[in-house]
Amino acid sequence: MVLRFLIGFAIAMAIAFGAFAADSAPVQAPRQPAPTAFPAISAPVVVAQDSSCAAACQAEHDQCRVTTKGSPTCDAIRQRCLRACIASKKK
Repeated sequence: MVLRFLIGFAIAMAIAFGAFAADSAPVQAPRQPAPTAFPAISAPVVVAQDSSCAAACQAEHDQCRVTTKGSPTCDAIRQRCLRACIASKKK
């Protein structure tokens, strides 16, 4: 009888100290990237924002995204269109 009591008491103390140790553990701050790290997501570069050619490229891109349900090929099409706008301005 005394042995059962001592075993039970030892188990209860182990659980109590384990819970106490888990509660008093230092809380770590979320990890931050290194200052020299590249950004995780880069914003798209807008080449010609106010021109009608760029507006037409964006409208075509928006329509492509709607019809293809967000296909990434629309982004490549927009880039080609914007490059054509730039090339036409250089001439």
